[in-house]
Amino acid sequence: MKSLAFLVVVAMTAFAADLKPVDDAGLDAELAKPGEVFLEISQSWCAPCQAAKAVLPGIAGARPDVRFLTLDSGKSARYGGLAVPTFILYKDGREIDRHTGYSDEEQLKQFVARLPR
Repeated sequence: MKSLAFLVVVAMTAFAADLKPVDDAGLDAELAKPGEVFLEISQSWCAPCQAAKAVLPGIAGARPDVRFLTLDSGKSARYGGLAVPTFILYKDGREIDRHTGYSDEEQLKQFVARLPR
């Protein structure tokens, strides 16, 4: 049983590695750069958030032109009151779309596809 728990922790760490964690200041710095950003706002206790984290690296791999970020809403003054998970798309620092709630892999792919290539 301990080895299974270890594998789950290793797998979750590997998935999270493809999403750059940011705080409010880090998000501001990322949004000041030109280009597209996908922001995932989540909490560690949120099962739908963890499900999204499991599929986002594959989606990010298909869109190297997009910066994939993750923000812990519990540590954010700006986004602390949002329902989780919330996904926000930005183009050149401007929000262009937002989705809140559970999304499976196909729904997340379609959401990211709203960003121009």
